Amino acid sequence: MTRLFLMLLALLFSLCGPAMGEHSNFGRWSNAANTAGRGPVIVGETMSRVTEAARGVPGAKILNDMPTFTGTADQVTSSMMQYNRKWILDQMRSGRPIMDIGTDATRQTPSIFYQMEQNMMQNYQKLHPGSLNITKP
Repeated sequence: MTRLFLMLLALLFSLCGPAMGEHSNFGRWSNAANTAGRGPVIVGETMSRVTEAARGVPGAKILNDMPTFTGTADQVTSSMMQYNRKWILDQMRSGRPIMDIGTDATRQTPSIFYQMEQNMMQNYQKLHPGSLNITKP
C-alpha cells in the first residue's frame, strides 16, 4: 500500500512540475516540440490498429517496447499499466505532436490502457494549457 501511495505521489508531482516555477523542467519539455524530424506519437485503442496507423507516418512513435511481466494476472496488468502511464507521460513531456486514432469499434470491452492514456492527456492539458498538440484523424 505504501509503495502504491509513493508511486501516485510521484506521478502527481511529475504532472505538477510547471507549477514549481524555477524548479521545473517544463520549458525544456515544451521546447522539444521544435525539434525537426520527429514524427508524432500515435495512440489509440488496440495495438494492431496503432501499429498499422504508424506504418504510414514517418518518424511515428508508438508503445512497442512493453516488457514481459510475470506474476498473477492482476500483478501483470498493474505492471503494464505503470509502464504505459510512464510512457505516455514521457511522450507528453517530449513535445511531440500526438495523433489519437480513437476507439476500436470492433472491441466489445473498452481498453483500460487507452482509457488511462485519455485521462492522462486530459489532466495534463488542464495542468499545462496549450502544451499538447493532439490531432484526431
